[in-house]
Amino acid sequence: MGIRCEHFDQHQELKPELFRLPDLSCNWSLYSNPGDVRYREGGEITDGSLCMPVSEVHHDDFTITVHDPICDADIENYSHCEVRVNPGGLDADEEPPKKYKAGGKAKRRAWRKHVILKSTIAIQPEA
Repeated sequence: MGIRCEHFDQHQELKPELFRLPDLSCNWSLYSNPGDVRYREGGEITDGSLCMPVSEVHHDDFTITVHDPICDADIENYSHCEVRVNPGGLDADEEPPKKYKAGGKAKRRAWRKHVILKSTIAIQPEA
């Protein structure tokens, strides 16, 4: 996932609002390298990269990661995936609908905190 200097607070901690749901956009490491985020739509050469383990993103079965390649665009991205909210009852290999928003603010806040704790910075963003 691409990150920038403004995604950090004054204590150099990632801001929770970086992890926007219902559909959080990121790249699947199976098909990309951390530096590839710099070449996505809207990407910049100074962007950093955040690695989020899928097992941790699926914490509490709140979300499901969906491989969602971007094709037929100015900048194609086969590694693109979305973290989508699980409406409940779906297995990790099933595809939830786009833009589904559920769980309430407290549930999303707890999920964000968990993902921040389990993520690692692969490339530091540059100012």
